[in-house]
Amino acid sequence: MILVSGASTAAGRELVRLLIHQGEPVPAFLCDPAELEAKFAGRCEVMGGDFSEPAGLRAALGGVRLFYLTSFDHPETVTWQSNALEAAKAAGVERLVRLSAPAADPNSTVNFARWHGVFEQRAGACGIPYAHLRPNWYMDNFLEEYLANGVLRLAAGRASTSLIDARDIAAAAARTLLEPGHGGRVYGLTGPAAITHAAAADALPARPASRSATKTPIWAGPYARPSSRPRRPGASRWMLAWASG
Repeated sequence: MILVSGASTAAGRELVRLLIHQGEPVPAFLCDPAELEAKFAGRCEVMGGDFSEPAGLRAALGGVRLFYLTSFDHPETVTWQSNALEAAKAAGVERLVRLSAPAADPNSTVNFARWHGVFEQRAGACGIPYAHLRPNWYMDNFLEEYLANGVLRLAAGRASTSLIDARDIAAAAARTLLEPGHGGRVYGLTGPAAITHAAAADALPARPASRSATKTPIWAGPYARPSSRPRRPGASRWMLAWASG
């Protein structure tokens, strides 16, 4: 049995869909089960829970052989995922595949890279065969925003990024979970080429004039203000915290 945490995320949803298609038994673990119950009704077990609650994690991991681990990046990331790691050890999980981050490094001055680096070290010492996936920026992150209001809103300037589709991340996660030989490996996942976000906007399908794409370079201050589709309270603030020590 394979437990997929973060099953409401872009990559998590795609991973659940892919594993179901391959005939794998897949319980899905997320904070709000209602997000997936309608989408995957009758095709997988959907469990509600929180990484801050060890008892719920232990219950969710009972009988699980393979575990896909991810959670929202936050200052408590290491604590939350350490709870999951301890529960996985207690449950006898045989393989752990974790969604990490580019440049994960326990000594990094960039918060999110340090959080992921610290946890990668803990996972390496836990005794469970593991693999870490380090995807670059999801193209889905800004595509959803564009579809919502026609504006790409990101403090990225002229930086180029090899954007990657969540479906490609899910495909890599499925292979790493199901195939032998990935123990102790770290995989960097990228798109085929590095492009600017302005170039990405230009590449999006043509839209009616009333919904044309607008490229808006902004500073960090405006970016921290609530977006039209906040994923959770303070999400933009924590994203900005990634870049500070």
